[in-house]
Amino acid sequence: MVRAGSLCAALLIASHPAAGHDWYQGLRNPVGELCCGVRDCAPVAECALEGRAGVVHRGACVPIPPDRLVPIPSPDGRAHLCTRPHPTLGERIVCVILPGSA
Repeated sequence: MVRAGSLCAALLIASHPAAGHDWYQGLRNPVGELCCGVRDCAPVAECALEGRAGVVHRGACVPIPPDRLVPIPSPDGRAHLCTRPHPTLGERIVCVILPGSA
């Protein structure tokens, strides 16, 4: 019995972080590309770069490509960045979701 209870607790703890990011599922950027799953998106800080809105990614402020800005506000009031691996760029921005009215 103790073993089954421990297994249930471990499963609940392991699945909890993903539940907070379920809202990423099904999101698309303005060009129609799916943003991502839980592993591709994460909260990030906002920044400004030469008068343009940006987000902090890997320690640098990167501009937000207009065709990657999802036109809905994030439900948690934070900026979020979704990226995917790219063979020559290393990573590419797929979606940016900003807080407030996007």
